[in-house]
Amino acid sequence: EIDKKSDIEFTLKVSYLEIYNEEILDLLCPSREKASQINIREDPKEGIKIVGLTEKTVVVALDTVSCLEQGNNCRTVASTAMNS
Repeated sequence: EIDKKSDIEFTLKVSYLEIYNEEILDLLCPSREKASQINIREDPKEGIKIVGLTEKTVVVALDTVSCLEQGNNCRTVASTAMNS
């Protein structure tokens, strides 16, 4: 049905975050300096929003996979009593 409506345009953006030690980490941000500018806001119409998080525009599925791979490489990996 979408193919029949060629006048529809949209943009798809991806963000990837990690909450670690009560801190929000932007996994798509190459610089940890910018990551300190992330804030959680509550909007009455849109709900919870995370302001300052990197958004990458994706066009095809492979773009999304690339974002996931980049983010996975930036994740905090540490041994804890729960996962050791």
